[in-house]
Amino acid sequence: RPKEHRGQRPLEHREAAGAGAHWRQVAQADVIGAGNSAFVDLQQQFRIARHLGGAGQFMCGFAHFARQDAATAGQLLIQRFAAQTETCFQKIRDALGHLLDCDRAHTALMSREVFRQLTRGWRANQRLWSGAALRDKLAAMLHYLTHPAAEGATLPRLLIVHGLFGSARNWNVIAKRLADRREVIAVDMRNHGQSPRFASQSYADMAQDLAEVIAHFGGPMDVLGHSMGGKAAMVLALSHPELVRRLVVADIAPLAYTHDNTHHIDAMRALDLADLHSRAEADRRLSAHIEDAGLRAFFLQSLDLKAQPPQWRLNHDVLAAEMSKIVGWPEVAGQFDGPVLFLSGGKSPYVGPDARAAIKPLFSKAYFAKLPEAGHWLHADNPREVEESVRIFLDAP
Repeated sequence: RPKEHRGQRPLEHREAAGAGAHWRQVAQADVIGAGNSAFVDLQQQFRIARHLGGAGQFMCGFAHFARQDAATAGQLLIQRFAAQTETCFQKIRDALGHLLDCDRAHTALMSREVFRQLTRGWRANQRLWSGAALRDKLAAMLHYLTHPAAEGATLPRLLIVHGLFGSARNWNVIAKRLADRREVIAVDMRNHGQSPRFASQSYADMAQDLAEVIAHFGGPMDVLGHSMGGKAAMVLALSHPELVRRLVVADIAPLAYTHDNTHHIDAMRALDLADLHSRAEADRRLSAHIEDAGLRAFFLQSLDLKAQPPQWRLNHDVLAAEMSKIVGWPEVAGQFDGPVLFLSGGKSPYVGPDARAAIKPLFSKAYFAKLPEAGHWLHADNPREVEESVRIFLDAP
């Protein structure tokens, strides 16, 4: 008990205003402001609102607590966080349950108990939430975009995995349209977009990145992967079949290809970024190295013009060094027995007649569909047809 209170009547019999400066803030202002103030240091230090399973869900609930009314936010915090750490936070449910019903005069007393239990629970879980392990986990997590279900989530989550030189944003149109009855998560692959930079671009590493994202959201997902992302999704399904419900592989096969994309990297490296302020000017300069306007537009989506100086959101050095792995196919054991749709472009050479012989031994329930007017970037060539094909396949019983 604080020195200033020794010899006095127990805390619960005194007025809230005498409980100390922090708890006077709770009593005289509101739980929302005090709670937000009490946790601002933790939020800034650990930055786990988006990145770390149960703790992230807690911080999301607490942010809601700071923005909305105490009753709704308190219930949200209970539902999301207490379920994650039942043992440590049993008393929080009781304390918040009373807090939501108590009158203003008792707010400080109940809040004091809530924060005492939060502190105890935080310490009990600090091995998970703090130190080098947390920093490593946050640093390694892929960046992702979330598209919430517009009409309420009644279907499994969908994870979208882009291809080489792409990003999560490339799939925004299709992701938003598919997010009517399911939540859609689109990731930036390693060495792409806003995801971390690594020295490797192997499919084993990329598949493990995807496994961590799925585990972060708490369970199996449907997965849609295009090109390089399709290969990573196949390796994920073969190595972690328990994490994938249904799989869509867009215009790629489990084969080693002979083409090389380093000339595209050379073209991007050759782009003069000095005094570059508009995408139109970037396109004009890049046209000296890449003739195809569609390709230029695709590549320039990964150019950050807001940075000073402008910079590519691609790790060109690693992608060039690992190109043989990217166009290749790793030795991977196992078989995926779930449904798989191989969706290809009719004008693309990537999935030829020899592909089925490589697919069937790995994916026993493989289905095949082709969009006649689409090329390799079928999601850009025929977005509505891709959306409809994916929807029909994923919604099938």
